[in-house]
Amino acid sequence: MWVPLVRSAAQARAAVSRLLRNAGTVTGVEVDAHLVATELVTNANRHAGGVTGFSARLEGAGPHAGTAPHPPAPAVGPATGAGRSARGLCISVEDDDVRLPRADTGALEDMVRWGGRGWALVLKLCAAVDVCLLPGGGKRISAVIAF
Repeated sequence: MWVPLVRSAAQARAAVSRLLRNAGTVTGVEVDAHLVATELVTNANRHAGGVTGFSARLEGAGPHAGTAPHPPAPAVGPATGAGRSARGLCISVEDDDVRLPRADTGALEDMVRWGGRGWALVLKLCAAVDVCLLPGGGKRISAVIAF
């Protein structure tokens, strides 16, 4: 499915909803998918100069069309999961910054803290998260929300 370049969190949520709806996927995953897409896009915009690429695709579910899968890149930095063989939704966001996301282990426990919980939420909600440096510079963060 063709999707125009996603630059905002609202556009990312719309693309994810469209993919899930077109695939007839249960909507129970949509809330988590919206949160993950919002956090990845917002972090790219706020900390890494903006979104330069976005895709959303179903994995392990047969030949469902997503939003243009990416070629492989070497994984670096924080990652969870040993692969993406499980059935799920993979959301990938690219930016031009090579700095890796930083995990703050106390972010989700500190109830008075203002902000800084986004990356910790992504790591908690996803079955797998990969951060790949891109050959031309920048990085791709791919997060899989299991069904």
